[in-house]
Amino acid sequence: MKRLLTSLLCAAFAVSASAALLPAGTQELGLSGGVDFDTAAGTQIDLDIFYGFFVEDSLQLGAKIGLYNDDDVTAWTIGPRMEYNFDIGIELSPYVAGSLMFATADGPEGYGDKSALIMGMEGGFKYFITEYFAISSALVLELATDDMYPSDGDSKNHDLRLEFGVRTFF
Repeated sequence: MKRLLTSLLCAAFAVSASAALLPAGTQELGLSGGVDFDTAAGTQIDLDIFYGFFVEDSLQLGAKIGLYNDDDVTAWTIGPRMEYNFDIGIELSPYVAGSLMFATADGPEGYGDKSALIMGMEGGFKYFITEYFAISSALVLELATDDMYPSDGDSKNHDLRLEFGVRTFF
């Protein structure tokens, strides 16, 4: 009886652990970012929406669209994105990603209107709640060809942030 119970538990764990595998042909739709209600420039919204297609097991190619908005600056980004997921045999799947985006921003008189290319890199993890739904967290670094990122009344050409999101797979 003890052996049967142990076998059943192992089988159940093995079935749930396979949910982290992302085979070729899987599609992903994701939403990530954050909202800060109390900044020097009012409410800040930073959202990214992306779509990807797994061309090989664990390797995804896709596109990303982003919006940044506060009371002073509004910025849009768009571009291709590539992601590699590591299957470690449990519901937690670490990943690394890279993107190359075109960005445009409109700001106050001192900031002006700007356009830039942005190279983005991120490393994080997805935690699969079910086989088709995951929550995610990532450390994101972006480097721009112009000073696009508002910072204490000025602007800078890089940004480092922690993002949280949700992912669905079909």
